[in-house]
Amino acid sequence: DCIFTEIVLENNYTALQNAKYKGWYMAFTRKGRPRKATQTRQHQREAHFMKRLPRGHL
Repeated sequence: DCIFTEIVLENNYTALQNAKYKGWYMAFTRKGRPRKATQTRQHQREAHFMKRLPRGHL
């Protein structure tokens, strides 16, 4: 099981940190492939996510 902690950053983006291994963040490459968590840090752009509402919800 993967459990992540949601962190709201200063730039209003969201980063997802692994709950078990502090300092490991979920990230994706430009091609949409997952990055290794051990090589990803909070300040890297690949780890910044924006929340989006489903279509039709405002």
